[in-house]
This record gives sequence, structure tokens and C-alpha cells, in this order.
Amino acid sequence: MRQAIPILHQAGLTGAHDMDGPQAFQAEQVLYERGELTLRIVKSIPLDRLDEAIGSGCAPGFGDDWLRLGHVKMFADGALGPQTALMLQGYETARGNTGIATTPNRENQRRVHRANAAGLACAIHAIGDRANRQVLDVFEEVLPLAGAHRAARWA
Repeated sequence: MRQAIPILHQAGLTGAHDMDGPQAFQAEQVLYERGELTLRIVKSIPLDRLDEAIGSGCAPGFGDDWLRLGHVKMFADGALGPQTALMLQGYETARGNTGIATTPNRENQRRVHRANAAGLACAIHAIGDRANRQVLDVFEEVLPLAGAHRAARWA
């Protein structure tokens, strides 16, 4: 990180979203504590740490302008290159292949409800057009509940 941050600054970047795991967060905290963190970092919460985040009462925005928690990171599909992005129609070079759902939509729906009920925001990786529609449907379903979850959490 000490080598990468100056390179990012040279490119004009002043902040980044970190999607890496706990080791990166620990390193960022060390730099922060030493006054050496000169890149603003929004740290995502890995999905496999959702239970810990809920149990600890974490909330997006916890931290300060230099290092703070962001959202729970989830996945809906793969990528375009290996033709694993979830598509409505088959790929031009493989008409029968519509990609893959790396996580079933119902599972992402359950996870978003659970995270939101604990006051945690979610970001879902979705590359293909079918995956994007499914994710938007999940967010549309959860949106009316967001205020109720927030009110219940702080009551």
C-alpha cells in the first residue's frame, strides 16, 4: 500500500473503494493509526463477514473522511470475457450460453433483506443485462423497507 498510494496520487486519485478482505483493512488501519494514510478509503464488508458486521453493530459510514465502512459486497454473476455474465440472450459466439448466476437471485434477495434490517447497505456485482435486472428488482423490493428498518434499529 505504501508503494501503491503515491502512484494513485500521481494519477490524480484521492480516494478508493476497497473490495479486498480483512488483511487489506488491517493494513489500512495501521497506516491510518500512524498518520500515513493519504488516500481516502471506503472499505466494503465482505459477505462472509456479514454475521460479524451485524453482531458488532457496524453501519455504513462508520469511521471518518480517511477510512470508513461502506457496503456489504455481493455477486450476482460472472464477467463478459469468460462469458459468465448472466444475459437475457445467449452470447453471439455461443447462442446457448446465457452465463451463470454466481449466487441465486433469491439468495441475494435474502441477504439484502438481512443486511438492510441491520442497517447495512449492499452493493451487488452484476455485469450481464439479466443480472442487472434481477439486482434492480431486489433493490426495488427492499427500498420501501429501508425506512422501517432504520427506524426500528434506532428506536
